[in-house]
Amino acid sequence: MARHGRPGFGGVRGGAVTGFLRDGRPVLWGVGLAAVLVIPSYWALSLTLRLSDRAFFGAFIGGIFGRMSGLAVGVALVWSHEREAVVPFALAAVGSLIALTWIELIFLGRQNRGPG
Repeated sequence: MARHGRPGFGGVRGGAVTGFLRDGRPVLWGVGLAAVLVIPSYWALSLTLRLSDRAFFGAFIGGIFGRMSGLAVGVALVWSHEREAVVPFALAAVGSLIALTWIELIFLGRQNRGPG
């Protein structure tokens, strides 16, 4: 018997996403989504760091829009499969996005320093 008194895996019929959410892992999914959203943004910012201000600003704003769009899609998927998991998922995703963005800014600051 699985946690919460539910028999079995908890959603094999409904797909892998519902299985993991019903198994009590929305926080893990939120942190994972945040990592998947921050890594391409950091990569784009680090590539455009030494280019023009316009290119860097475009990568910065594009990264923000990408993160918010990805967060909206993630919340919509969780909402459609299991509504009671939306709050822990969204809190974990937003908190992780904030924490990973601070880490990203620290690394960009170190990368921006010239030699010497």
